[in-house]
Order: sequence, then C-alpha cells, then structure tokens
Amino acid sequence: MRTLLRPGWVVCHVLVAAGAVVMVLLGNWQWSVGSETGSLRNYSYGVEWWVFAVMAVAGWVKICRDELVPDPDAGVLFGSVEVVQPSGGTGLALADQWDDDPEVAAWNAQFARLHRQHALKQAAREDRAGRPDRRLEELR
Repeated sequence: MRTLLRPGWVVCHVLVAAGAVVMVLLGNWQWSVGSETGSLRNYSYGVEWWVFAVMAVAGWVKICRDELVPDPDAGVLFGSVEVVQPSGGTGLALADQWDDDPEVAAWNAQFARLHRQHALKQAAREDRAGRPDRRLEELR
C-alpha cells in the first residue's frame, strides 16, 4: 500500500480522478445539449463520455492492483538468468537453458557487437569532451 502513496503515484491518482470528473461533466453537458435539441447524437456523446470515465477509473484500479499484487509469472520468460561478464566487460545476461541454441547465440553476438559499438562511441564522446577515458584504449 505504501507504494501507491509515493509522490509520483499520488500525482497519477489525482490526474485520473480529475480526468474522470471532467469526463463526467462533459457527459452531463452533452446530455443537457441533447435534451435541449432532441438530438440523438448529443445523447450518444453524453453516454460515451460517461463510459470513458468508467473505463479510466477501472483501468487505473487494475494498474494499482497489479502494482500491489504482481503476477508471479510476469518476469519469468526464459527460466533462470545468470549475469555473465565476458572478457570485454559487456555485462550481457544469458539464459542458461538457451546457451546451445544457434539463433540465440547469433542474437547474443549481435547484442555484444552493438554494445561494443555503443561503448566505443561513448568513450570517444567523453574523449572529445576533454574527459579522457581509459576505456577508449581498452575497447579498441
């Protein structure tokens, strides 16, 4: 429960409540216009705004409930995960049950190459900014 009382969550609670109130007021206004003109379109818009308000509150309640009681299977996609530090220090996380799969190995090689390129660009950027970085020489 304390999670939902953090400042960021409180701001979101207030925004959802304010949005729901505004939607109900818009629905009432559309309904009154429909009463004055007898237009079925305005009645429909009025009901639509009320449905939006209910959907917003229901969605927010579901988000809050999911935050309080997380799904036990939500984070388990590939079994146990082990963090491995290869010689380049890339810090890739590999799933132990997929180590011998050639497709996964190809993806891991691609990710390692992209990580190395990113690290080189970052080190060069730091070097140009006047902050010499020992990693630049290590990465080359």
